[in-house]
Amino acid sequence: MIVYLQYFIISLILVFSFNCYSFQKYSDRQDNINWLNQYIDNAEITPLRSEPFILTDKYYLGQVLFFDPILSTNKDISCATCHLMARGASDALSKSIGTGGSNLAEKRVKGSNHIDHNRNSQALWNLDNNEARNLFWDGRIEVLDPLNDVYRTPLNELLPKSIENALAAQALFPIVNKGEMFSDDCKLEGRELDVCLRLVKLSNLVDRPSWISIYHSMIIDRLIGTISNDKLNPIQKEYRSIFKKAYKNLDFNDLDFGYIGNAIAHFEEVAFATRNTAWDKFVKGQGNSLNDSELIGGRLFFGVAGCVSCHNSSVFSDFNFHSLGIVSTKENKLLDKGRAEVTKLKTDIFKFRTPLLRNVTLTSPYMHDGSEKTLEEAIIRHYKGCSKVSKEYQLCHSTLSKVGQNHKQSLTSEDIQNLISFLTALEDKAEKNWIDIIPNKIPSGLKIDKLIWNH
Repeated sequence: MIVYLQYFIISLILVFSFNCYSFQKYSDRQDNINWLNQYIDNAEITPLRSEPFILTDKYYLGQVLFFDPILSTNKDISCATCHLMARGASDALSKSIGTGGSNLAEKRVKGSNHIDHNRNSQALWNLDNNEARNLFWDGRIEVLDPLNDVYRTPLNELLPKSIENALAAQALFPIVNKGEMFSDDCKLEGRELDVCLRLVKLSNLVDRPSWISIYHSMIIDRLIGTISNDKLNPIQKEYRSIFKKAYKNLDFNDLDFGYIGNAIAHFEEVAFATRNTAWDKFVKGQGNSLNDSELIGGRLFFGVAGCVSCHNSSVFSDFNFHSLGIVSTKENKLLDKGRAEVTKLKTDIFKFRTPLLRNVTLTSPYMHDGSEKTLEEAIIRHYKGCSKVSKEYQLCHSTLSKVGQNHKQSLTSEDIQNLISFLTALEDKAEKNWIDIIPNKIPSGLKIDKLIWNH
């Protein structure tokens, strides 16, 4: 009897202890939920707006243009080569390998006359968002007046009048940049070789915006032929048909490169929208959408870790420029001065645009030079500052962002893992229809780079 009584008492103690532990765990969880909900209310955070997944003729035009290497000088690389679905719309390389390279993602290697792309390939998620005020690491595409569609770009006044948004303007430039899709090593035949050689020679004789416009005209001719040319090849005939379907009242006499940029941008708006994340569900009031680690990480992110100072808005970027003390060099061994290369201001040296964080868990490596291989390294990088052994220390330190400096002692390794858990809650869990994103064929008949994201 005494034995049974002892066993009963021990059982009660165990049950009581377990219930206390469970209550404490729930209490902490509920406290985190309440804290985040209060922050959401105070900051007036709303779920992300995304383009619906509707396939139109304009989407199809942008899709084939995005995947068709015909837009590159030597027809050996497409937009998709450096923005692979299999690597979160990036390419998994520290610095992209553009024209002349072979293979994809981690297996991609340089060609014999390759010129390195100077920076890490940024992912394309949610770049159509109205909060996106600039594009590229250095912000060379800027929205000056969104109501009247006024932009600052390297084309200056030669920017095509037909451009519909900043994302469309952005699409014009990888095509003409060395290290990306342009090559002055012309590996073509016949008339195309002659045109290419003349354009390469011309690049040293005219100003950059004028040359870009001329080069764009060459690509248009490659796609649809000239207006006076009645001897169109099959590729040009097919592209003309696709353009006509996308732009119902199009007069080919009026077609400028803006139509190409607009189509590519529309494809990106639809294909690279994030639509189903745990965070957006939480913002909508579904408290159970975040697990305990994600809740703790969110509280750190918006609280003592200071991440929200720069990573705010619905896409988690302030679209401003900050220095984290990273000093890197370009292909020509000169320093990459970041934003200062656009503004020419000493105060902008080593500053780069705050990256968007949606699907950031899929887009390693990180930073403008791809120097941080993991998210843990990227988070720690925010608290390191400039290297004191570097000869550029004083210059670097003069523009170093102070974000996070006051918090570096409070972040433990567990805190960092919880922050990473929260970033995982920004990952798109939607079941994407890859058949609709990656085309089965393209008008040129060239190879399609189509690694698929194994989500």
